[in-house]
Amino acid sequence: MRHFSWRRERLRQIRCIIEAMGSGLTYIRKTTSPESTKQLAATLAPYVHPGDTIVLSGDLGAGKTQFVQGLAAA
Repeated sequence: MRHFSWRRERLRQIRCIIEAMGSGLTYIRKTTSPESTKQLAATLAPYVHPGDTIVLSGDLGAGKTQFVQGLAAA
């Protein structure tokens, strides 16, 4: 039951984030591994629509490609 409530809370947070993004606000999230970067992208993928703009910035090796791969795989 604990796992389920964690997921529900996480989805609520993501909905709030997406709503904020739709308002033109910026969402910044740091991940700690390639897998968590791909998971973040996969989680956000259902909320990305044609015409949306996603700006990825960071140094070489920061995880931009991992994010795009996660988004594309979702």
